[in-house]
Formats: sequence, C-alpha cells, structure tokens
Amino acid sequence: EIPLRLVGSEMCIETVHALTGPIERGDVSTVEKHLQVLNPEDAALYRMLGTRLLAIAKEKNPAQNYENMEHVLNAVAYEKENGGFQ
Repeated sequence: EIPLRLVGSEMCIETVHALTGPIERGDVSTVEKHLQVLNPEDAALYRMLGTRLLAIAKEKNPAQNYENMEHVLNAVAYEKENGGFQ
C-alpha cells in the first residue's frame, strides 16, 4: 500500500507537468478577455485561482517571465491603472 503522502506528492508533480492554458502560456490578452466578461465576484475568484495556477506555471517554466500576468491577476493594481474591467 502506498502512503497517502507519497500519492499526494506524485499528484502534485503530475499537476505541474499537466498544466496548460492561458496562464501557463503567459497569454495576458486572453486572461484580460476572460476577466472582462465576468461579474466582479466571479472575476475575483478567477484572479484568486489564477494566482494559484501562476505559482504552478512558474514551477513548470522557471525561465519564463510572468510579470505581466502577475500584474493582470493583481486586481487592485490593474483596475487602478485601467479604470476597471468593463
């Protein structure tokens, strides 16, 4: 029987390698479009989950610069500079 801790670790490693999508690619334009069509509550949830995905993406692609994505997912700074999401 495999200890649960080991299974959890293996799942985490698989998660890092399996991650795909606009956040992992650094596709800021797509993430901005997603946020524009969401209501404020859903946008806040998207940003929270996106921030978690970004941490996984950084682990998967340590050489990639995710600074712009971090900025978009940081709602307060982004909305202040861009007048909010329409």
